[in-house]
Amino acid sequence: MQYTLMDLLRRAHIITGLKVLNAQEAIEELSKALSETGHVGPEFADDVWEREKIYPTGLPTRPVAVAIPHADPNHVKQSAMCVGVLESPVKFGQMGTDGSVLLDVQLIFLLAIKEQEKQVQMIQQLVSLIQSSELLEALVKSESAEEAFALIKATSMQVQSRAERRGGTMAGERAYWVLERTESPKFPYRLSIVRGEAVLLALLVGDRWPGSKGNIFCLRDDPCLSPEPLEEVERVPVVNMRRYGKRLSIVLDRTRRKRCDFLFLEKRYKDGRGTYEQIFWQTQKGLKERKTKTRFAVYNKGEEALHIVIDAHERYPWRFAGCREERSVLPAGDYALLENGEIAAVVERKTMEDMVSSLSNLRILHQAVSELEAYPLSALVIEAEYADFLKPDKIRPLNPSYCARAFAELVALHASVIVHFAGSRKLANFWTLAFFRAVSGMKEEPQFQLPLEMPAYVRSPALQSRVSLRVRDALRELPEEFRFRELREKLYDLPEAALRRALNDMRDLGQVECRGKGKTARWVRNAAF
Repeated sequence: MQYTLMDLLRRAHIITGLKVLNAQEAIEELSKALSETGHVGPEFADDVWEREKIYPTGLPTRPVAVAIPHADPNHVKQSAMCVGVLESPVKFGQMGTDGSVLLDVQLIFLLAIKEQEKQVQMIQQLVSLIQSSELLEALVKSESAEEAFALIKATSMQVQSRAERRGGTMAGERAYWVLERTESPKFPYRLSIVRGEAVLLALLVGDRWPGSKGNIFCLRDDPCLSPEPLEEVERVPVVNMRRYGKRLSIVLDRTRRKRCDFLFLEKRYKDGRGTYEQIFWQTQKGLKERKTKTRFAVYNKGEEALHIVIDAHERYPWRFAGCREERSVLPAGDYALLENGEIAAVVERKTMEDMVSSLSNLRILHQAVSELEAYPLSALVIEAEYADFLKPDKIRPLNPSYCARAFAELVALHASVIVHFAGSRKLANFWTLAFFRAVSGMKEEPQFQLPLEMPAYVRSPALQSRVSLRVRDALRELPEEFRFRELREKLYDLPEAALRRALNDMRDLGQVECRGKGKTARWVRNAAF
């Protein structure tokens, strides 16, 4: 499975203020938390402790020592990570010794990885994470699972961002769409989505592209059993790959035949005994010509299935008829959707007056919105129209120009938080209910299985367009330091705007840098080029 540490961590698996007497008791308590949620079996704790006695996992990090105990996947049902913040340190043997060198450990990251081959990768990511002394110091002082989760998530994103800028292993490899010819008359092609040596998806298909045929029936293929050699017909970079319910949507890096969907259906046999899989390959053109009935991508649960928590400080709260409502103090936001005891989505409500007041102090507003980013899905819902903030008589003492710039900055810096202008209290209430229903439906949508257990969302790193590839080739022929005019002369057939955009993208990746301004500006290739 292609995942990161944050995919393994749940708030229910973070224990702060943990009181234990020794390392074995700490491992038992953390293993118990994983066992209660069905991630590991009851024997997992014994396995971890037996391994810890032989191969200790204590690390002498600063300002506090950390332990990263783990075991073989014999008793792991689903990959997960549990974090323990101890009230008082306990003794763990230092990694790389026979256990005679002891460390006072106050933070424990217990790993339970089902896939043996992924364990080293997860440990590497964890070691990169705990190198942050700021994170370790803040975790020891954290007083709740929510606070600790937000700290780990923020640091993990920073570590991953740095790795991506360096082009490191955490950035992942480029994903490719590979079409190969087979000897089968019924399925003359094999279509694969590959990333490095991993095959994310492999299907036997009847044609190179659906076109006007509408649907092409596909059969799942095991790449390990395919006849060799296969003639490769085409190999195209994948720009984006995302799953919507039963539908997998793919965008390729080319000008034509670049968008398509795969529909994964589970059908029951006529005798009612068991189910079988049907896979259809569809394109935008085929969907338009067939004019199929519009279907929502997520399952629609009834309101009675929603558990909505309303912050206790809300004086005149929205109402959600038919839902299970609960008043409680929320760590962030005014309304939250609870799924299996965990917050699945958060909404911050703002009236017109509240929003004007918040805009007057952007620093505080940024802090509040940053809190929302700690949750998987979050939204800032405003009981007014955007146009209302451009009317001077409604936003005094602010002015329209200031408000427009403030909202633009808010969206740019907090892209993961939805900013929705509902127009009125009633419509804001209605939109929030629909939002919570959609989020809940996402979790209820039946999951189809893909090779390597592809996660719900797989996005390739930023791929280079054809313009970028031509720019790279041209730069290899230019001196290490060059002017934009020299590049323009080499690629005279490309628009100037496209060339500048490609150079700016390369600058963001640290591959080139610009020295000077205007006509005297010079571009320089860096070591990362």
